[in-house]
Amino acid sequence: MPGFFDATCPACGGRVGWHGEISDRPACPACGHRPPQADLDEAARRFRAMMDAAAGAEPNGFRRARKGRGLTILGAARSLGTSPTALSAVEQGRTPPTPDLARRAADLYEVTTEDLARPGDDR
Repeated sequence: MPGFFDATCPACGGRVGWHGEISDRPACPACGHRPPQADLDEAARRFRAMMDAAAGAEPNGFRRARKGRGLTILGAARSLGTSPTALSAVEQGRTPPTPDLARRAADLYEVTTEDLARPGDDR
C-alpha cells in the first residue's frame, strides 16, 4: 500500500522520509542504517492488516444489527419506511439517524438504541 512515510532511525535518531511501500524504506541519510528487509516486510504486512481492519470498521451498529437479524438492506429499508440509500448512508455514518428512525430500527432489529449507536466491526 503506497504512501508517504516518515520514520526515526533507531541507530542515530535521524529522520527518514520516503514515498512508496514500507518495505522500500531507504537507508538513513545521516548514518546509513537500514533495518533488515525481513523486518520491513513484516512491518508492511502489519500495516496492511491494520488498514484492512480499519476499512472494515463500522461507524455505528446499524449494519451489524440488521445483519444479525438476517435482513437485507432493501428489506430493512422497506420495513423502516425509508429508502435503501438513506439507510445505507446511516449505516456508513454519512448521515445521522433521526431519533424516530433509530427507535424504529431498534424495535425491528430487537436491540437498544444504544446498541445502534455503538461502533462495530462488519467482519
